[in-house]
Amino acid sequence: MRPVLPALIFDLDGTLTDSKPGILGCLRKVLVARGMGDQGTLDRFIGPPVEEWVVELLPDGTVDEQAALARDYRACYDREGWRNKLGLSRCARDAGAA
Repeated sequence: MRPVLPALIFDLDGTLTDSKPGILGCLRKVLVARGMGDQGTLDRFIGPPVEEWVVELLPDGTVDEQAALARDYRACYDREGWRNKLGLSRCARDAGAA
């Protein structure tokens, strides 16, 4: 008899989903809304933690200003940055039923 596993773990980011459009789209939105629009190519912000790149974007900002930028970015990403384009909800549901 096979042991029952308590959970399934998926490596979504870059494996089952392409998070780049959502990351860059939300980063652009937040930067434009804050009047920080022209930062050149933003690809360098894919991968490092948000806490690192807010320091690069606001090197003279206070900790509170950097935290607010991170919070605004995360709110955008939570709201619209990630899209379920591969039917992952169904995949997870079906895996749980198996």
